[in-house]
Amino acid sequence: MILVLLLTILVLIVSTPNKGKASDCKDGYWIRSKSDDGEIIILNDGSVWQALLTVDTMLWMRLDKVIICNLRGTDFATMINIDEDAEKADVKRLK
Repeated sequence: MILVLLLTILVLIVSTPNKGKASDCKDGYWIRSKSDDGEIIILNDGSVWQALLTVDTMLWMRLDKVIICNLRGTDFATMINIDEDAEKADVKRLK
């Protein structure tokens, strides 16, 4: 059931037009740490991200699995937490 939901979300993300810029989604990431307010998220690969809105990310947990869908040619992406009902957050890569 979760796999079907995840695949459906990925299809929607990839097929949604975004002003001429294609997105590139990658999985295999998990949250290594984050700030208490959810603004700064550090992933297992050492990348550092800033959430543009923290309503959902403040509740995300260490070790939650995420998918990153980069907006090609920019430092912006959508982070999808597959351990939290596929909650999404727009993020900016800081490092």
